[in-house]
Amino acid sequence: MQVEELREVIQEEGDLPEMQTGTLQETPLQFAEQMPEFPGGQEAMMKYMSANVKYPEDMAEAGVGAKVFIEFVVRADGSITDVRVLRGIPGGQSLDREAVRVIKAMPKWIPGRQSGKAVDVIYRLPVMFKAA
Repeated sequence: MQVEELREVIQEEGDLPEMQTGTLQETPLQFAEQMPEFPGGQEAMMKYMSANVKYPEDMAEAGVGAKVFIEFVVRADGSITDVRVLRGIPGGQSLDREAVRVIKAMPKWIPGRQSGKAVDVIYRLPVMFKAA
């Protein structure tokens, strides 16, 4: 069904508010036909992470190794927004902050695509911290 047909149905039946102009995608997708990708692929992302993650001193001294799960949105333009800790480490806020910092500093991604169009997609990523 085309957008114009949808507008007509909505206006005729009156059970939904009139569509607003602008993007039709109000919330990011959980999954897309083509998921977003770090430029250069998975291997490039692993290199980026190992080069940019700085192990917080307080956690390194305590010998804490952990995995912080981060959720963020890859926008249709490839930018990273809405970065948040999905599952952090109790007492390890410095690890959580470092994981968020590294994700926010990432270069633009290749956006996800749905029906041939770039779309906003939610992405989840574990950030690993290994004790020495």
